[in-house]
Parts: sequence; structure tokens; C-alpha cells
Amino acid sequence: MINFEDAVYYNDKFYATDEAGALLSCDTSGAEPKVKYYALAPLCGLNISTPPHTMTYVLESAGELLCVRRIVGDKSTVEFQIFKLQTLGRSEKFMLTFTVLG
Repeated sequence: MINFEDAVYYNDKFYATDEAGALLSCDTSGAEPKVKYYALAPLCGLNISTPPHTMTYVLESAGELLCVRRIVGDKSTVEFQIFKLQTLGRSEKFMLTFTVLG
């Protein structure tokens, strides 16, 4: 079972983030919805041995799809990482960090 954190409707599809920070797409134009993993956010700045609590949000801004990772420390937000989707060829996609706030 996938645990979603956030979702948005963009370019005739639904996009959602899961608790691992992955972005999924859902095409509802056919008889059956088609869900697939679309992209993964990089692990930049995250300590894998003791990962902080994170939440990943998906949004549209100026016609582009963005993911925002919120990193929470002991009791408050310590950083936001903003990822912009980049395309390599026709099917490979990844997220590129372009802004860090915090």
C-alpha cells in the first residue's frame, strides 16, 4: 500500500508524493487509472543512518511541476529543499535541487 503525503492535478494528470519522497503520476483518462512512479527526489543533505522527519509536497508554479521537501528537526522546520523536474530523453525523469531555504 502506498502512503501519500500530497497531491496536485497538473497537465491532465494527478501527481502525488509518497512518504519516501517519490513522485507518482496517475492518468485517469482511460477506463482504468494508471499509476506509476514518475521521479525520485535526491537524498541531498539527508543523513541516511539517522534520517530526519521529512514531508514532501507537490505543486505547480509558473507552469512547472515542483516538489518541496520539508525537513523537521527536534521541534521545528529546519530546511526546505525545492526540486524542479528535469527530463532526460523521452522517459527518464529526475528531480534537480535548485533552491534550499533554511
